[in-house]
Amino acid sequence: MKIKNNFLEQHAILSSKLRCPTRPQHLIARNRLLMRLDENQTNALTLIQAPAGFGKTTLLGSWFEQQENQKGWFTADELDNDFPRFVTYLFALLAQMPDKKVARFCSDTTKINSTNLLQIVEFFCQQLRHFCRPPLLVIDDWHCISEPLIVELLAKILERAHDKMHLVVASRLPILGLSCVLKADYKFCELSMEDLKFTEQETSAFFDDLSVRHYIHQDKQLLQEVDGWVAALQLIRISHLSEPSWQPSLDLQQRRMIGDYLLEEIISTLDQPTLVFLAATSICRRFNLELAQALTSLTSAGPILEHLQQRQLFVTTTGRKDVWYRYHSIFRAAVIKHCQACLPLGLSALNLIAAQWWLERGYYLESADHFIASGDRDALIVFIVNWGWELYRKGQYPVLNHCFDALSWEQIIAQPYLTLTFAWLSLVNERTGLASAVVNEGEQVFLANGELTPTIYSGLAGVKAAIAAIQEDYGEAIQWGQAAIIQADDKQLQWERCQAYLALAEAYFNNCDFPVALAYTQKAEAVCVQNNYTTLKVRTFHLQARILFQQNKLEQSLALQQAALDIGRDQGLSKIFPLDHLYRTHASTLKTLHRYSLAQQYLTLAESIKRPSGNYWRYPTLVEQLIIAMASGKQSNEALLKLATDICQLEQHHRFCQAWRVEGEAALVLYWIYAGRVSKLRSYLRVPKGPAQAVVSFGNTESWTRALAYMARNEFDRAVHLLDASHAQGMAQGAALFCLQVRITQGIAHFMHADPEQGCQMLRAESAELGFEHLFKLLVNVFQLTANECQAEFLIAHGLPIESRFNINFEHSRALIFRVLTRREIRVLYLLTTGLKNKEIATDMNITVSTVRSHIKSINRKLAFETRADAVELARNLKLEA
Repeated sequence: MKIKNNFLEQHAILSSKLRCPTRPQHLIARNRLLMRLDENQTNALTLIQAPAGFGKTTLLGSWFEQQENQKGWFTADELDNDFPRFVTYLFALLAQMPDKKVARFCSDTTKINSTNLLQIVEFFCQQLRHFCRPPLLVIDDWHCISEPLIVELLAKILERAHDKMHLVVASRLPILGLSCVLKADYKFCELSMEDLKFTEQETSAFFDDLSVRHYIHQDKQLLQEVDGWVAALQLIRISHLSEPSWQPSLDLQQRRMIGDYLLEEIISTLDQPTLVFLAATSICRRFNLELAQALTSLTSAGPILEHLQQRQLFVTTTGRKDVWYRYHSIFRAAVIKHCQACLPLGLSALNLIAAQWWLERGYYLESADHFIASGDRDALIVFIVNWGWELYRKGQYPVLNHCFDALSWEQIIAQPYLTLTFAWLSLVNERTGLASAVVNEGEQVFLANGELTPTIYSGLAGVKAAIAAIQEDYGEAIQWGQAAIIQADDKQLQWERCQAYLALAEAYFNNCDFPVALAYTQKAEAVCVQNNYTTLKVRTFHLQARILFQQNKLEQSLALQQAALDIGRDQGLSKIFPLDHLYRTHASTLKTLHRYSLAQQYLTLAESIKRPSGNYWRYPTLVEQLIIAMASGKQSNEALLKLATDICQLEQHHRFCQAWRVEGEAALVLYWIYAGRVSKLRSYLRVPKGPAQAVVSFGNTESWTRALAYMARNEFDRAVHLLDASHAQGMAQGAALFCLQVRITQGIAHFMHADPEQGCQMLRAESAELGFEHLFKLLVNVFQLTANECQAEFLIAHGLPIESRFNINFEHSRALIFRVLTRREIRVLYLLTTGLKNKEIATDMNITVSTVRSHIKSINRKLAFETRADAVELARNLKLEA
């Protein structure tokens, strides 16, 4: 832009201050802000206020260059905080415009003083009238100007010529003197620090041309730490260009560069009370006025905080009722580094004050942070001993993890209640080995120090019982569970007592002693109600539901599961017992009740819950999905193969508990039978019975699975012998659902090989039981009984109403019906499906009512139905026509 040299030379004006700064090489288009600047051009004033490094000048420069009307730029500095000098530069703004003669007025600088203020204002306004369109005037770095007379000058110009120009002012400090002139009657635009922050999309675009773009997209922590501060991003970029080995976080060099920038541009300009305030409050991630006063002991804490807000000095507010403040994380780190010497108290003492303040108000996470930051481990231990159990019960596991990470192993095992809390926390974190180690070593320390009282021993036994139940060592679980419940009157260890009851119930349940298991769950429930243990109550309901499930009381089991789910959804379940356990058990029960679609929905919910071990927890869900897919017959062979393959791959990468392994083996054997994988079955049978036989329920499942494999290999004698032994054992145990499963399998075995008539009788005897439909359909589909026409004919002839439920081929069945019944019987059966009564059928067929009755009896006898309703149902399902 050409400047009139005679004016510049006459007044010793630096032309560089009247030029728009050069645009940077890598400029990000900030269209959202440019649009706001464009929209406000019809108004008199635009204010841009933000701390150093938020891109004020860059934004203004890029927008300034796009403007086509007459415009002028002025960058102020500390020397311009002089009224004559500022007025000279103000008129120099107009001197940049073509054919504007302002030198004559300014030739005598003695005229530029306070007495001529109004005359200067009037002359400036006259000059503005010469423009066809209001000119654009930009004043950058307004924070360098503090002279009241200069502020008054611009305020009066705005008041007189608000429709003759558009003034844009950028500053690091509040621009109060100008905005107040126009707030009453005229619109103006304000851009603050929050507006100028880079969005996530703008940050990605900023790094777009570097090889680090992939990391920037992934590293949310970096974006959160930088929080849209442009200068920090630029410094990171510079650091990367000088050191291409990128680390997707702020490294030491980058932090040093940013800290030095903040120290030079901002921190060094602050007064002592403000530095004390910043240093004391920066130890907190967030604070309010009350906490600030407690930390600083300054009577001026309120005004200082208000001043920081006005300057937008990297401080933002949250909340409506209770206002909280927080610093930009990078600014906070720089203050902590450079301002510690300003503190009257040390950091340790300040952190202890803050910790106590947060603790008194129930903010445990913040309190724990400050106890740890104080470096006073004794104070931290007192905090955990007094509040750790409360935090554990409320599910504040991150707080406890944070606290224990700051303690050494020796400090943890030196205190009984620390040991117990850490052990339970380790179980929540799915670190059973660590829980076992801390309990065993802690016990040795307490014994050596004479601190192993019966109460402490009982608490440790409760943890050991829970660990043994998780590790499926049910003999140990019973031993330690009995030891844990000795101290019945100790109110401090009710949690351990309840856990011991549940461990005992789990042990007896898996050994198929259902009455004893149910009794222990009832005791656990009483402790839960007395102490308001929500999570353990849900676990209790879940275990009771599993017991009822094995006793084939499916509807009662379903009701208990629903109650547990309601509690879990209403009050929220912690990691002690995640909802995916409930979802899977619920899905398994619904599957057994032949409600496959609903069961699949609950399995989807179970899979949606994220767990620390990742794919480990997908295994039981995949097993259930495979069984449902085979039972429903609605999945393609490719889908079944995919499920079986996923299960096998997970088995190769993880060591699963025995309960899951035997269920997984059963599902895979069923699939291998369905897919005709004879070699897989042969390999399975070659492996001797595993350690699962030591646990009764696991042994039952394994015996049934091996019997299925023998059946698929046509070794029916071995299969029937194994099934007979399993049934006798199941009857002695009271495992009703397992017995039903075995009886159905026995019936299928006799039906397929030795004695079809006996097999069909066995199936008919069990067909009224809940769970029959699913188990029978599963085996019919797996062994593909519908492939044999004679078998299908036999099933229909023996009255099993399988057409509507068991996927028998309709065309085969229709042909069999026509083969078994006479033409008149078929006609009677068809008229029954239309809803006609015996008398109406007799009239239609021109026969007597007694003859109609005889035909119906013959139909029931030939199809082995007990009532006419069964025959009508079959005819309707086959869509029998006249």
